[in-house]
Amino acid sequence: MLETYPRDRANGACRRAMRFDIRNCREIKKILVEVLDKEPLPERLPVELVVAAAPEAPRFARDELVPVLKMRSLGGVLQTLPLRRQQAIDEGLDHHEFLFRLLADELERRENKKLQDRLERATFGHGKTLEDFDFLFNIKLPKPTNIDLATCRFVERHEAVLLVGPTGVGKSHLAQAMGHRAVRRGMNVSS
Repeated sequence: MLETYPRDRANGACRRAMRFDIRNCREIKKILVEVLDKEPLPERLPVELVVAAAPEAPRFARDELVPVLKMRSLGGVLQTLPLRRQQAIDEGLDHHEFLFRLLADELERRENKKLQDRLERATFGHGKTLEDFDFLFNIKLPKPTNIDLATCRFVERHEAVLLVGPTGVGKSHLAQAMGHRAVRRGMNVSS
């Protein structure tokens, strides 16, 4: 890393890594990339002071927590931390329940981000879904077959699906609706 970064920055990154008990070279490089080595190191306080101030989140705890969460790619936890902390106080949650809720929020945020990314990559022209499709418009389209196709089991079976018919019968709408279902099931779709 000394070939890429000045010695003072590398030393700062190592000091920060030691403070947060990080012993992984990749994590130290992440400190340098995110310029966390330039941030002042928070002072450690005795455990008694932390316990005594438990209901009120001490400023130093947040100051120490922010860079650690960012280094571990958990910056989204910071968005729900105040709410979950207040919930823990109000509802008397134990540490396990508090942590579970906080991490569940992070997982949900990540899943939503992945879904949005897949939807953007799919570049659907309009938000056509199966729920919006009017099966009474074209009674020749077998609704049970289309609903079965929307389960995306044909993808798992490595089968191809062709939608054939004249113009204006809903082929594009159904194709996009199936694409939406596939994206929501975690599959990548390209239009």
